[in-house]
Amino acid sequence: MMTESRAPKRLLTLCSDRAPMVGAAVVFLAVFVLADSDQQSGLLTAALITAAGLLGLYSGGQNKVNAGAAKATAAKKVLQAEGFAGRGRDHPERAPRAAGVSRPQKPGGAGLDGASGARGPPASDDEKLRSAMRSLQQDTNPTVTSFAVAMDICNRRNFAETALEIFDLMLKKGVAHSQHIIDRRTSVGFFKLVVLSLGDERMRQDGLRLLDLIRAHGLSPAVGAQDHLIVAWRSKLPEHIVQYFVKMREEGIVLSWTAYRCIMSANQWSDPGFTLTLYDELTERGVRPDRVHFNAALTAYCELGKMDEALQLLKDGPSLRVEPNAQTYQIVIRSCTSTGKLEEALSLFDAMREAQVCPYRATHHDVVFCCVRLERYEDAAALCNGMTPGSQRPNEEACSFLRRMCQRHEWADIAAHIAGAEVFPHVRRAPVQSLKQQ
Repeated sequence: MMTESRAPKRLLTLCSDRAPMVGAAVVFLAVFVLADSDQQSGLLTAALITAAGLLGLYSGGQNKVNAGAAKATAAKKVLQAEGFAGRGRDHPERAPRAAGVSRPQKPGGAGLDGASGARGPPASDDEKLRSAMRSLQQDTNPTVTSFAVAMDICNRRNFAETALEIFDLMLKKGVAHSQHIIDRRTSVGFFKLVVLSLGDERMRQDGLRLLDLIRAHGLSPAVGAQDHLIVAWRSKLPEHIVQYFVKMREEGIVLSWTAYRCIMSANQWSDPGFTLTLYDELTERGVRPDRVHFNAALTAYCELGKMDEALQLLKDGPSLRVEPNAQTYQIVIRSCTSTGKLEEALSLFDAMREAQVCPYRATHHDVVFCCVRLERYEDAAALCNGMTPGSQRPNEEACSFLRRMCQRHEWADIAAHIAGAEVFPHVRRAPVQSLKQQ
């Protein structure tokens, strides 16, 4: 049974070993059948020579395999005779290793101790940092490698003071032209550490130079770096910093939400069209504007005389989650007053009071002016004298203007009441409930 079960396997093995020879024979037979008598005799001679050579090669290769197997068997018997099984801890090289003895290494290799070419342990971060800082301080043109090593160690060890020292050296000696080849993560982490370590005074002094260094390393100033510079100036940026941000935008650098706000505030009167362009960019990016963005856009619409758009934007305030303040209403009421939209101005003032927003003195002046223009003198007098204690009264210009207008229209009692409330105590002092035309 054992012989019968192994016979097919031996047959398959024999066929697989002689597969190239069988294939060559099949090709030969096909060519032999198609050839004429003269060609067949030549082919037969060539086939006999080739077959003899193949048989010699096969038998020679088989003999080499058999010889190698015989040598391996003999070596194994020798090891067994000496007491080694050839596996595990009994291996002649593994036995000392299992006992805790290190395998000898070639002279001059890594990790060797002693005088024969030993290199010792690798240098620590402190040694590398000292070497890099010495190069940065002493060399006239420090190498990029020194910067990269020092910056990387500062990132990993959070060495803020050393990072600021490197920053000072960059400002003093400049950076190499190949500085941008430093790993991006190293540069980003280093400048983030510098930004977080600089105080407001230092940021106001060297903030723009910091942004220049960031760009010299092939990076765009991050939103956080931009905002730290803006916060250092309490959002009241000098003109040259505003222009720097405008130039970055023109070069395709993404500006922060706060940078947009500062640019819009700086240009809402001088360049209202540019302010509206920035507002559109902000909303297209899916950024919800805050009150400063919102008021700047309102001012820009009013400056351009686009009152319909301004009033529509004011109505859209709740949907944008922007709560109008006194300045918001002042912007639109002043524009309505100057463009003759008097009823709209009074309606906005009513909405302002309903929202319990305390108006500016200038807003009272504009509303009083609208009431006088509409010949609603009693409402104007009530606005001047009927305000709650602690609220701002109109300035003297508004009162003088109202008195002159009332005297012109023979409203002397109201004019006198404005000048001194004790003159005509019968004039009502309660605030007007609504300025809408009855």
